[in-house]
Amino acid sequence: MAILTVTNTANQGQGSLRAILAAAKAGDTIKFSSNLAQKTIKLTSGQLVINKNLTLDGADAPGLKISGNNTSRVFFVSGVQPWIPLTVTLRNLSIINGKTVAVGDAGGGAGIWAENNTKLTIQNCQFRNNHANGTAGGAILTGWGATTTVINSKFDNNSCQGNDIGGKKSELAGGAITSRTGTLIVRNSRFTNNKGLNGGAINIRNSQTTIENSTFIRNDSSAGGAFAPHTMGYGGAVYTDGIGWNKPGVIRISNSRFERNKAAGHGGALLLWTYEGDKSIVENSTIINNRVIYNISKVSSGGGIQHGNGDLEIRNTTVAYNRAFQQGGGLTTDINYSTIIANSTFYGNRAESPDGKQGLGGGIMLNAGSAPATITKTTIAKNYAGWQGGGVWGNSSKVNLKDSLFSDNFAYNGGNNWNGTHHVGQSFINGGGNFQSRYPNPNDVKVAASAILTDPKLGVFTDNGSYLQTPPLPGNPIVTGGAMRISSSRMSANSSNNLGVIDVSSIDTELPGTDHSDNNTDSRTDRELPLAPPLKDINSPGLIPISDTSAAKQPELLDLRDRLTGMVSAEFTVSSEAAYNNSGGFYVVDNLKGHIGNLKPSDPGYAQAAVSQRLDLDQELLPAGKLLAPFLIADGTPEEFLAHNPNNQNGQGKLAYFAYIGANPDGVDHVRQLDKNTFAFEDLFGGGDRDFNDLVITVNLA
Repeated sequence: MAILTVTNTANQGQGSLRAILAAAKAGDTIKFSSNLAQKTIKLTSGQLVINKNLTLDGADAPGLKISGNNTSRVFFVSGVQPWIPLTVTLRNLSIINGKTVAVGDAGGGAGIWAENNTKLTIQNCQFRNNHANGTAGGAILTGWGATTTVINSKFDNNSCQGNDIGGKKSELAGGAITSRTGTLIVRNSRFTNNKGLNGGAINIRNSQTTIENSTFIRNDSSAGGAFAPHTMGYGGAVYTDGIGWNKPGVIRISNSRFERNKAAGHGGALLLWTYEGDKSIVENSTIINNRVIYNISKVSSGGGIQHGNGDLEIRNTTVAYNRAFQQGGGLTTDINYSTIIANSTFYGNRAESPDGKQGLGGGIMLNAGSAPATITKTTIAKNYAGWQGGGVWGNSSKVNLKDSLFSDNFAYNGGNNWNGTHHVGQSFINGGGNFQSRYPNPNDVKVAASAILTDPKLGVFTDNGSYLQTPPLPGNPIVTGGAMRISSSRMSANSSNNLGVIDVSSIDTELPGTDHSDNNTDSRTDRELPLAPPLKDINSPGLIPISDTSAAKQPELLDLRDRLTGMVSAEFTVSSEAAYNNSGGFYVVDNLKGHIGNLKPSDPGYAQAAVSQRLDLDQELLPAGKLLAPFLIADGTPEEFLAHNPNNQNGQGKLAYFAYIGANPDGVDHVRQLDKNTFAFEDLFGGGDRDFNDLVITVNLA
């Protein structure tokens, strides 16, 4: 068992990674020379093949990236004899810019495709900008019987188009990872800005699953909602279709945070579809500010979580400010099997149609079933339904309610003057110790027969940025029901979880407005209501668009003139609310007016010159002493722009937009600078909806 060392960044030849992989023997470890730190190995002759038990460790070359160069998959893991399982470990590496164009499985796993029975371990790695055209797994696809373990890793801006053989779309199209009939373990990891058709971040098919101490922000599966008529667009962050294979399985999600994920149809953050004998457990976690929009069938259910079949347990978890158009703003679950909700908080969720008149179960929708449900020590407060059941709507004969608090929930009753069903539609089985606020109507349906009506003087819920929240507590000493605070060694979702990466939530929570596109077309005429901020009352306004100050503003530039010499280390965080697959970057300008040599922004040829001299952001190095100007390629890449529309003419191909209005084909401002190093773009010709969140790039300078 030897240690072999990669000594250069060449695609092939002596000392290259490709050559070392070919020369290695089973059980060897491949390391990388320290002179490769912050360098990129770009593949120019196709994917790298791992066909034996190996460990690849980039610890000696921090910041080393292996790039598919937007032309090929990065790694294909397959034994010489496919039925013999391989054990492969990747540590301390960045897998970037993998791209597949084939359909079916051959086009899956743009970062890594690991075939059947592989034991794959990913540790301290980053997967960025990997895009699979085929069935499954934008960054990683693992085959039947595989065991996949992901530890302390980051997945950002990966995607899967889900194109299967025969022009069909695949239900396995997870944006970052697809685990197919095996075992998946994810610990201490982050998933941001990934896009799939089912599972914006992770797609699970019949795989035992553990997700611990992990964060999921702005992942999106809503593009799948345009297909089907069903089983597409689900699970903005995580989608499951069965947990076990030939025996019951368990998915356990613990100590994790799901924020601002988006789906169409079912499950803004989580779609947990299981089968008889399976169990779903969500514990010590936060599900916050997720949403589910309509799919093609006009279904919108489970803004935070949608669960179906199997047993469900939710413990010590906060479900807050999630949204669905039809039912279950926080949670929708079928109670054909056991449902247990304990010591949890459902706060500020909304089930509300775009016209404001429909929506059942603002906090929870318990669909009628034959199995019992138990809600214990839970606070259900300030949830809103457009129709009925502001707090909970469900089958009262099967729900046992104990030691719980319902406060200030509201049902709009479709605009009718009924003033009823604010907390529940029917009284639940009385387990004792329940409390109900007098507001909005002291004569409303009681949550349970002996529930005590009072003013609980409930405190305001404040998001602490962690996976484990402090529930809002009653100020009225007689109230003994509701969620209780539990102690924990708290992981901050605003920290990097020891990953050394930027938290995009610092942008996400501050950037006003939402894109109003529900699908992957460019018409963008369907308007959805904006994601509501924490509710002060039932008429809280939505988010406020960024004001237009372009008439008197300075150009948006990244100013490195105070860095005198050499190169500046930089890390880039990218987020997007757009239906378009946008790309962006920076180029050097000679002065504040944006000149490139003798070219001014309004001159013919400026756009081509700017994009042609764009900086290679994969190197994560920027030139000191320079002014850098941002640019956006709408729904395309710089290569596509230069190949098909270098003159930047509307109707001729991909369009480029710049900080200098004179360079833009429509003469309209398309860039906002949110702070010194954060740039926000609008991607539609003519200015679009001017929400400036179609691409947001933050630069973190060393």
